Amino acid sequence: MRDVGWIVANVGNIVVYYFLTENRLAISMTSAATKSQYYPGQSWFFQRRAKKSKLAAVRQRDGDDCWYCGNVMRFGGIPNTRKYATLEHLQPLSKGGTSAMENLALCHKSCNGHLKDFERAHKEKMQAGMRARI
Repeated sequence: MRDVGWIVANVGNIVVYYFLTENRLAISMTSAATKSQYYPGQSWFFQRRAKKSKLAAVRQRDGDDCWYCGNVMRFGGIPNTRKYATLEHLQPLSKGGTSAMENLALCHKSCNGHLKDFERAHKEKMQAGMRARI
């Protein structure tokens, strides 16, 4: 397999750079689905868009408060800070949960770390204990 070079593709307002090899030149680049299928290194772009839409839908459903501690979350600014909003799976994926909307809740990044991968019933007990302290 011989390296061919870089190609630039515009996807909406985002510019995506691909490093092409001989094998990838034969693939047509007609749709976003085709790009994500044949360029697995770029799948983060499509996953991030889906995650943002889920976050917005859960925020509209539940409001701006953290499911665990009840304090207001930070939606803008620097990600990976303690008060940044994340999606929490109430029934963990590792224990048979799904990514369905009824299984998702908004939590601070630090609160999400406290909840770990406990069962849903245990998380609800932890939530009640946390809310009683406030």
